[in-house]
Amino acid sequence: MGRSAAPALPVGTRLVHIGPHKTGTTAIQGALHGAREELSKYGTTVAHKERNPMRAVLGLTGEPGMKGVGRQDASEWERLVADVEAARTDRVVISSEFLADADDAAIKQAVADLGGPAVHIAVTLRSLAKILPSQWQQYVQNDLTVDYPTWLDLMFNRPAREHPNRRFWLRHRHGRLVERWAAAVGPDRLTVIVPDESDRGMLLRSFEELLALPRGVLRQRPDQANRSLTWDEVELVRRCNELLAEQKLPPAAYYTYFRNGAVKRMKTARRPGPDEPAIATPGWALDRTAELGEETARQVSKLGVRVLGDLDRLAERPVCGEPPEEGDPALVEAAAEAIVGAVDAAARRQPSSRLSSPVDEAPAKELAKVLARRASRRVSRRFRAWRRR
Repeated sequence: MGRSAAPALPVGTRLVHIGPHKTGTTAIQGALHGAREELSKYGTTVAHKERNPMRAVLGLTGEPGMKGVGRQDASEWERLVADVEAARTDRVVISSEFLADADDAAIKQAVADLGGPAVHIAVTLRSLAKILPSQWQQYVQNDLTVDYPTWLDLMFNRPAREHPNRRFWLRHRHGRLVERWAAAVGPDRLTVIVPDESDRGMLLRSFEELLALPRGVLRQRPDQANRSLTWDEVELVRRCNELLAEQKLPPAAYYTYFRNGAVKRMKTARRPGPDEPAIATPGWALDRTAELGEETARQVSKLGVRVLGDLDRLAERPVCGEPPEEGDPALVEAAAEAIVGAVDAAARRQPSSRLSSPVDEAPAKELAKVLARRASRRVSRRFRAWRRR
């Protein structure tokens, strides 16, 4: 039997999608971003000009972003709030998984700033078994050096003070996450969406229904830059992190030359072969994820929030994968040394004080303005130097 359509949210609603990470957020944000002009014809405004208003949300939560990006000023959040208030369409939508990192005070402020009783929260959930390897490799792309088996042991079996990624359980104890946001808006203004892995269109259809959009307006827009790394690729990045730590590379240089340079190039220019091993999660960790999935399903069921999809999917336990065979360590070491050498040489040529803040996610017009301002400053500096001759 097919899933019945979700009732559209009332006119005046501000739909706030909080993720969490690795639950289809990139697909949702890409679809919204790519269709923003068309959405306005149907009474919906995407409040943020970026694909993901990460910097604005970090300005609200006070949390650090990616290494080299740094903390964001609260004015970033205030600009997003102003854009929401300026919208004149029937509905407004915001999507950022970084809202899942908000503490109770930030949740309260977000709801109040974005419209109070007009706010409706959307939470997308998947089995933790599918989130674990994706989150670990994402952390590795942000300077983590801990290998996967050790990371799992630390996160599941050691006290919180020993966790290398302290926000992981804040965003991924999903029952508690839903409970905290439901407490801020009320259970009648929160929708949990559990995608059906066998129906790839279900997630975007759910958002179309909530926003009263025609079927097919939101479309998958593949983002090769966000693909998961294979086991060998993530191990190469992890080894580079170890070597870069020895070089004491400035955070801004790490972001500019390594994460947004070497790693991004590998993800966009290279297509892994079908035989390349994926990250394999050991059986004991999969057992724990199934237990946590059952716990989440019970918690969410008791809250009285709207659920689209089947909560039982959260407790699904995939078959334990085989650990990949050890690659050639000499090749990994050679590649890592070569990459680190190139990154270090580039960083030494450009002092960290001259490295600009990231702009790669800015819309084209905004990016053009940034580049124009930088070019203008360079011309001014050269002119002043010429006059001093």
